[in-house]
Amino acid sequence: MTSKLGFVARVWYYFRIGYSTYLTFVLGAANTLVVVWYLAIREVPAIENFFGHFVPFAILTTLVGVPLGSLSDGCTSSEAQPTAPSRTSV
Repeated sequence: MTSKLGFVARVWYYFRIGYSTYLTFVLGAANTLVVVWYLAIREVPAIENFFGHFVPFAILTTLVGVPLGSLSDGCTSSEAQPTAPSRTSV
């Protein structure tokens, strides 16, 4: 009986981690792309003529957004900052 409960608990834990980390990230990114397309791009004819369709917009946004997100995290993460001497060591 405890092995079944352990299995169910492990599956539930993996579901919570996978859902909260990966699935919501993908859904959030897709939602952002769709909302920006329909509310911003389609309302400005010059920009809509530049992209033409949603797929080129999504590809270009992803190709630009992923490196920018990675760079911004690399610049702001605590691991990238040089460590200052502690005040307690003075």
